[in-house]
Amino acid sequence: MASNSRLIIFFILLITIFSCAEEADVPVFVTINQPSIIELPGQGSSFHDINEYFLFHRTSLLGGFSYGNEIPVLASGMEEILLFPGIRKNGLVEQPDIYQMMTSDTLFRNFIPGELIDYTPTFRYKNNVNFSIVENFEGGHGFAEDVDQNPGTQFRIENNTGYNNSTAGIMEVTEENLRLEVAWFEPMSNLPQTGDIIVELTHKNNIELGVGILANSLLTGQQIIYKVILFPSSDWNKVYIDLAPEIRSSGAEDVRLLIGVTHNLSDTLDVGRAWIDDVKLLFLN
Repeated sequence: MASNSRLIIFFILLITIFSCAEEADVPVFVTINQPSIIELPGQGSSFHDINEYFLFHRTSLLGGFSYGNEIPVLASGMEEILLFPGIRKNGLVEQPDIYQMMTSDTLFRNFIPGELIDYTPTFRYKNNVNFSIVENFEGGHGFAEDVDQNPGTQFRIENNTGYNNSTAGIMEVTEENLRLEVAWFEPMSNLPQTGDIIVELTHKNNIELGVGILANSLLTGQQIIYKVILFPSSDWNKVYIDLAPEIRSSGAEDVRLLIGVTHNLSDTLDVGRAWIDDVKLLFLN
């Protein structure tokens, strides 16, 4: 009889052990929605292309994911899941990266294995972000340095053509006036020697649009350095361009933000145009 009792207790323990093991391996299923972006006065437009997020759990990176997908996470009890905003740096699909200028968000709760969780993160600029340029083209603009020196081309502003029907900067070139290059009016010096130096720029264009720097050095003179060439797009796009490598390798005493367009004579376009809105230059202090 005692032997039978021990067998019963043994089987109960086995069932309990396997049940606990199975429960420990059951994930929670987390769906992360498109984030809410909070911007304060003086930080420009809240239009962003934070197109994915990076998920950390128990100090490990689980990966970068698109919003709206259901992600299994082995969490149980009181724990936290960290969410970081993700961008495509320099406008390249193959360069996903955590956006260092914005805060992360924390999903902290009592997780129950097997439950479905729906969460909308909130991201905002970090407190130590330096906004060196914030240009929305309302009431004028700062792209006053005429780099191409052609009186036939001019950077101007135009009402009701920007993102959300706001004011935008517009660049136009023709077969007679092929090139338009302008730089920010104020040279920047004493930029940080580490970390990203990001240009945020919203654009729509029917010709290629270049973004880079105008570098001034006593040794090498003036250099025009383009970091990216943005392909034509009929829709408004937001790009995040890291100018830090070009700025530091230029050896310049000061630099200015540079944008430029060139008419392609092989095109059928009579007028090449690029619309620019909500330009920011950011770095961490």
